[in-house]
Amino acid sequence: MDNPPALTVTDRAVLEFLAEHRIARANHVERLLGVSAATARGRLERLVSLEYVASGQIYHEQAKHYSITRSGLDVIGSARRATRVDQMGYRHDVGMAWVWLAARDGAFGELSEQISERQMRSADRRPSSAGAEGGERFGVRCIGLGRSGGERLHYP
Repeated sequence: MDNPPALTVTDRAVLEFLAEHRIARANHVERLLGVSAATARGRLERLVSLEYVASGQIYHEQAKHYSITRSGLDVIGSARRATRVDQMGYRHDVGMAWVWLAARDGAFGELSEQISERQMRSADRRPSSAGAEGGERFGVRCIGLGRSGGERLHYP
C-alpha cells in the first residue's frame, strides 16, 4: 500500500481499543462507538481491508473476532506486539473486553485510570522500569513455570 487512506478519528479509536485487547468482536465495537451492529461490522471490515486488523473465527457459529495487526499498531504509533489469538483464552479475552467497556462506562464507579492487561504486560517487560510506579510489578506470581520456562504471572 503506497498511500493508505487517512484514518478517521473513529478508525483510530477502534484501533486503539484493539491494541488494548487480544481480540474483540463487532458487538464490542458497537458498544465502544455507540453505533449499530452493521456500522460496527462495516468499520471493522474496512480496517481488515486496509490490513490494520485481522479477522477470524475459532468456533463454529461463533461471531467473528478481530485483532490488530503489526500494520495497525504501526499506524497508531504503538510499540506493542501484535496479538495472537489463543483458543484456550478465547472466552476470557472476549469477557475482558466487556469488562473494560463496562468499567469505561462507570459500571464499577468513577475511574481515575484504566489499564489493560496488555499495558500491564508491556510495562512489566520493560527493562528500564520495574513495571508499575515504585518498582512494583503488575503481574502476580503464580505457582509453576510459564511457557518458556520463566516465571508465570497473572494479570488482574
